[in-house]
Amino acid sequence: MNKLQDAINYFKNEAGYSRLFEKFAAKMESIGHIGGSITISNLTDNEKKVLRNWFGRDYTKKTSTTVSLKKFEKQLEDTRFQG
Repeated sequence: MNKLQDAINYFKNEAGYSRLFEKFAAKMESIGHIGGSITISNLTDNEKKVLRNWFGRDYTKKTSTTVSLKKFEKQLEDTRFQG
């Protein structure tokens, strides 16, 4: 399996990424390029776990958060899915 397919499978199978990527896609479509920030309200436990692991911050007491697509992309470059 190639790196892209591995990434697709990983993110599709991790429930905490679902709304994050849906909102990123909608944001990119609305502004016409990669960028901007999205807000996720009513964070689920899975989303809090994903965000904690991704950004190294505690989200347990948060009910919503704003995520920068550029910051998410920068963190992606430090994973096995880089490139």
